[in-house]
Amino acid sequence: MTVQLRLPLLSSSLRLSLPLLLLVACTGGDASTGESPDLILPTGPVQPPLGGGVAPGLNGPMFLAGGAYSFTGAVAPGTASVVDSPVIDEFDQTGPMPASAASFDVTVGGINYVASNADTMSMTFDDGLGSSYTAVSIFNLDDPNMDIGTVVHVIVPSAEVVAGTTVSLDGDDRIALFAHGDLNQPEPSVWGAAASGSISFTSGGSASGDLITAQISGDFGEIVWNDPGPGTGTGTGTTGGLVAGDYQLEFIAVDDVMCDGDLLGSEASFQALSLSDLGFADGAATLTLTGTSSAEVSGAGVLASYGTSALSMDAMGDGPSGAVFGAADRNNLGPAGTDEVSAFLLLDTDNANANQVYAMAGVGFVNANATGSCTVIVSAQLVP
Repeated sequence: MTVQLRLPLLSSSLRLSLPLLLLVACTGGDASTGESPDLILPTGPVQPPLGGGVAPGLNGPMFLAGGAYSFTGAVAPGTASVVDSPVIDEFDQTGPMPASAASFDVTVGGINYVASNADTMSMTFDDGLGSSYTAVSIFNLDDPNMDIGTVVHVIVPSAEVVAGTTVSLDGDDRIALFAHGDLNQPEPSVWGAAASGSISFTSGGSASGDLITAQISGDFGEIVWNDPGPGTGTGTGTTGGLVAGDYQLEFIAVDDVMCDGDLLGSEASFQALSLSDLGFADGAATLTLTGTSSAEVSGAGVLASYGTSALSMDAMGDGPSGAVFGAADRNNLGPAGTDEVSAFLLLDTDNANANQVYAMAGVGFVNANATGSCTVIVSAQLVP
């Protein structure tokens, strides 16, 4: 079965819960019912532990994770391949859709995982420290009814994605990850990685729109993530790397539309909305840290986009420590007979610094009897 997926800036579980989060945030309810946010945002490298490695990767859907890991047992040889894997830009995700030309044969924890007609896509991203990496991803939906999937990610420095080049996997800047489980959950039931191996590029490059053809081989084994590891947030989030000061709040592009309930299938009515239609306009913003797990964004850009001079932001429920969330009421008419009820802003705190804060914005819509909802998701950032 061919699965057409895009790489959204939020995990599928959080994106499905966004309308609820927006309604709760704007009616004084308890936001602790919200699911964990998984931003597709870079994580910086750390020192690899003995007998393991480090993934200079992303925290996002399809279990693309970054951090230090250790092997728990024996490894076994495995292979994978991609043909014309489209490179999707980190922020502008309107490029080519994933191709259905990939395969893998990998044994992890004594279980052999095989797919001869898997899907593939790739993405080039910055690790937040000035280094560029490209992730070549292969994914197969094993059980469409349960959303159980198997995924192989290979991450290498972007400069090494060159036709005719073979890159050795070193468990540091060049790694292969494996995961199997429910794609809607923050963590799979099985994690794995290659202790050694290589990826050979037949064609393609790391630029958005390039098509990568490559062959992967390696010795794969089961792993555990060293504390804290991905997906272990407890909702006691901190402001992390956020630096108080004056910034420019920039809205980059409409990323995705999620509709649910009676509005499922109405996505086309919202996909044509521009940033201006959504009420978002770039402008000055001042970031203030109001506590160890809270912040405030204020200024002309906030007033123009959120209708308030200051937007309070807090850690989200039982979500990870790497994000703070705030929302404001909206009261406008929307497409398809809906009401525009709220707008949100989410900041990545783990990877923030004085030069850039990755962010997510969006607008929530509901129908007249609140039996359907749509959320338009927008990529954004704070820069000096």
